[in-house]
Amino acid sequence: GYRMRDRSLSQTCWLYQGGSLTYSSWTGPVMNALFYREFESDARWAALPKWEATPEENSKTLRAALVHLGAYQVAFLPLDAKTKKLILSYGKMSTPILQSGAREIVFEDVDKGYETTTKIVIPNKCKWAIVYTVAQSNELSRRTTTPLGVAGFARGYSDLIIMEGFTQQFLKGLGYQGLAGNTFNAMVTGFGVLSGLGESSRASFMISPEYGATVRQSTVVFTDLPLAPTNPIDAGMFKFCSTCKKCAEVCPSSSINKASEPSWDCVTGPWNNPGIKGFKNNYASCFKYWLQGDTFGCGICQGSCVFTKFDNASV
Repeated sequence: GYRMRDRSLSQTCWLYQGGSLTYSSWTGPVMNALFYREFESDARWAALPKWEATPEENSKTLRAALVHLGAYQVAFLPLDAKTKKLILSYGKMSTPILQSGAREIVFEDVDKGYETTTKIVIPNKCKWAIVYTVAQSNELSRRTTTPLGVAGFARGYSDLIIMEGFTQQFLKGLGYQGLAGNTFNAMVTGFGVLSGLGESSRASFMISPEYGATVRQSTVVFTDLPLAPTNPIDAGMFKFCSTCKKCAEVCPSSSINKASEPSWDCVTGPWNNPGIKGFKNNYASCFKYWLQGDTFGCGICQGSCVFTKFDNASV
């Protein structure tokens, strides 16, 4: 007969077409299902058997499902003493509670993650992180800051939110939880680099060997589904950034650091976190430029990156 993961994938694909959603970016959407009645309520979910497999099999299952649902790259990390440092001390979720301001992100000995007006809770049993990318249009990314250019990375952000809901719903169908929160819960570039999706860059976003700078990687999903971790890579891209200063030279707000070597020092302002060796940029002037003109955002650095190329390029 059909397996739990088969049913879960089928039902997940109806997520945005199966009726109205009660949505929380942290704990995931609640689907008012029209197609599989066994998935209608938490009580029905709890009565179904969990998917049980090895971490390696779970990773293969999840990667295949997320690629089908729209992800371009998928990787996994354990939540240990090192990677927990990449989780923000205080965060916001894209829910109505967002209006109440930042809340402390804490780990607790509870079965399910939850949020209140004062805190955002990750269960200690959630020991793995899922990270993925979606692709932006190379062509449109070269046309920022025009409305067409902004459409490229704006679509990337929207695709991530769609993928977030898909990921949480698929995990729910397997009998597990996925805790996300859009871009407000973690230092996503760090998770992407440590998991092997790509490397850091002069502009501080992640660069993928396969897709260059025009990937959007802004969501980390914490889960209690056991997963086999992936490893960091060394493709030479971050080293290349030391001599290539193209993004800094074309930055209209001069926000990107032009130093020849990355540094541990926080050199531009309190928005730079200590403990990271990189090119520390001025995000205050960057965001100020975002707000100017008749379009929101910029992205010139992504579109101009040497690694932003089509498949048949030599680099």
